[in-house]
Amino acid sequence: MKRIRVLITSPSLDTTKNVGGISNLTRLLIDKNKDIDFTHFIVGKEDSQRRNVQWFFSQFRKIVNFYNTIKRNQIEIVHINYPMSELSIIINLLLVVISSQIAKVKTIVHLRGGVLSLNHNIRWYQKNIIRSSLKNASMIFVLGNREKDYINSFYKIAKENIAVLPNSVEVPDSSFVLDKINRRLTTELPLNILFIGRIDKNKGLREILSALEFIKGKEKHFNFYLAGTGPEVIEFTDQCNKILREKFSYCGVLNYEEKHKLFEDIDVFLLPSYFEGLPNGLLETMAYGIIPIVTPVGSIPEVVSDNLTGYYVKIQDSESIASIIESIIFDRDRIRLIGLNCYNLIKEKYSILNYIIKINNLYGIVIKQ
Repeated sequence: MKRIRVLITSPSLDTTKNVGGISNLTRLLIDKNKDIDFTHFIVGKEDSQRRNVQWFFSQFRKIVNFYNTIKRNQIEIVHINYPMSELSIIINLLLVVISSQIAKVKTIVHLRGGVLSLNHNIRWYQKNIIRSSLKNASMIFVLGNREKDYINSFYKIAKENIAVLPNSVEVPDSSFVLDKINRRLTTELPLNILFIGRIDKNKGLREILSALEFIKGKEKHFNFYLAGTGPEVIEFTDQCNKILREKFSYCGVLNYEEKHKLFEDIDVFLLPSYFEGLPNGLLETMAYGIIPIVTPVGSIPEVVSDNLTGYYVKIQDSESIASIIESIIFDRDRIRLIGLNCYNLIKEKYSILNYIIKINNLYGIVIKQ
């Protein structure tokens, strides 16, 4: 059977350069989905880079190569991962126009999280840029139903052109997760807390450190693990070392095996972000029965139910983070119950195998348009 030829954009798939959700899922999709002939095209920045004017102009050098790659590989569908950030929308509009109008190839715009996502107060030119990208797309992928309704109402895009495609992860065996959760039941073990992903102030780093500093002052038994990289990595690790001392460990950038080895000893995942799409780190940790403490931003509310599959805190609310951690630090039965709820939810709705079936069906619909 002839495989559909798809060019997919994302930042680098090299884990030493990118650990963000778009790269992780793209890497997983290409590796696991053998029914599609993928060509990967790098667009975007490395985690340690900042989105500034210098980065912005560096992206223009890729435009000619983008067109040539489409033609050279006889691409049938271009799948553009589209972060909703101020500079990325400009670059990606150009890519959408090149693929759909110049190369005449069917184009999918896959909207990702960012400061402009689910935002009704963006500038007029930003709205026009995003609307133009969406109007030129053969199909639009969004992360959840809330975002689908927003795109329909705010950008006047017909719902039949919008497909909900939540992120996905590999899900471990149920017996493995149950053993892991049961092993962590004793309160003699410290509560192990994790932040993994892009180390950026918009992820709520200040609130994380403030909450943990408060808990440390009350002599609670916990450890904090930090994994990933980003623009604030040096400053944040220095602050954690100074304030949390022996309770802090920086794990660096982890490969797949290292990351999932770490998950075996983690109880709580912290992500008090100011904005998000549907974070892969959230899904990955929940798949290991790790309970999330998160803000209800982006498409997170379609995954996390408060007190059922995690806990919600308000944006910039370190007191609530500390309060929740204090309430569960000795309640390991509660951690077990919510952890199992997390695992069962991810296994049922967010596994990579289900994702591949769905995305291949959508590719088939687009190719027939």
